[in-house]
Amino acid sequence: MSVSRLTAAIAAAERALATAGDADFAALADELDAARQGVRDDELQMRAVTLWLRVQERLKQAALDSLARSLPPCPCCRSRDLMIAEHCTFGDLRGVDNHTLRFTMIVCSACGDTRLRCENATELVTDAGFRAVTVPAPAPDGPFR
Repeated sequence: MSVSRLTAAIAAAERALATAGDADFAALADELDAARQGVRDDELQMRAVTLWLRVQERLKQAALDSLARSLPPCPCCRSRDLMIAEHCTFGDLRGVDNHTLRFTMIVCSACGDTRLRCENATELVTDAGFRAVTVPAPAPDGPFR
């Protein structure tokens, strides 16, 4: 039973990776991982692990593409050439249940301007010692004339 389940998971992953469509790669990765359990065939195990890694890479690329579509150009120089480092952490900055808070760092390739995007900003306010403030809107005539 488990060999046939793994064979089916491998076939499904191969079909999904061969197409450019939006398959449910997270479910495919979970199924490949679950189906590998208890199978003693080394060749099938290696195919499953190789496919699992390819599926994980596709998931990471989809997340990066989604993030890139949502990012505005650099606020300093308006360049659209950005570098992205996902899941950055900063020392002892901790969130809920003492887990490390994770950030995405966005760096402009042209001028070096650096931005951080917290993956769960609500944890900053509640658990990491940050205080929430709302910046007032500028006056209609502005501070400068």
